[in-house]
Amino acid sequence: MSGERPQGRERRTPATWIRVAADKVPPKWVTVSAVALFLAGTAAFGGLADAPAAAEKPLTPLEPGDAHDTGELKVTLDRAVLIDTLDGSGTYPLDDGSERVLAVLATIENPGNEALDTLSFATDQIAVTGMPTERPDGRALEVSTARLDDATISPVIQPGFSVEIALTWPVPRDLWRADDELHLTISDLTWFEPTFLGDGPGFWTEPAVPAAEIDLVVEDVGAGVETEDAQ
Repeated sequence: MSGERPQGRERRTPATWIRVAADKVPPKWVTVSAVALFLAGTAAFGGLADAPAAAEKPLTPLEPGDAHDTGELKVTLDRAVLIDTLDGSGTYPLDDGSERVLAVLATIENPGNEALDTLSFATDQIAVTGMPTERPDGRALEVSTARLDDATISPVIQPGFSVEIALTWPVPRDLWRADDELHLTISDLTWFEPTFLGDGPGFWTEPAVPAAEIDLVVEDVGAGVETEDAQ
């Protein structure tokens, strides 16, 4: 079970920004501008014909301890650990023993000028190959994040700071074992630069595009330990 997402920076989308901008101008202007933008966009691709699909970029291979710059933040994935329970992580396996905790230990640096929500990052930009979407009791299987130093759940990282965190999931007991390779994909958000009436700064938004991949060897540390002992 994951904690509620903290009140950090709200992730905007181009659609959200356009709705806000539209409230500031007369409806007739919005209609004319929207048509002009649409025609300009289609003209760039030869009219209304389907534009060719962009070629997929190969994923950057990473080794444990390598930093990946998503543009919005820098993330380093260090270790993958299996444990029965992990106090203070925000992830709680079922009492019947059918689940364990999978923890990926990471360092996230915020080089920007806005606070970053680690739970949003883990949910939207980290994918684990083979991870189920549903728990044995029918609930959605969700990731949690927590600081390693003080067990703050769903921490928000302030600009200019670097924080060690644990990304944790409740996983079926026998899904991974010691020495298995855990394959993870890191996605980068897309930079959106508003041009409509020249209002507002740019920002990172979805879609998240797969950009890097890494294999971590799973360590099994047995029964539950305190958060600081899992470092």
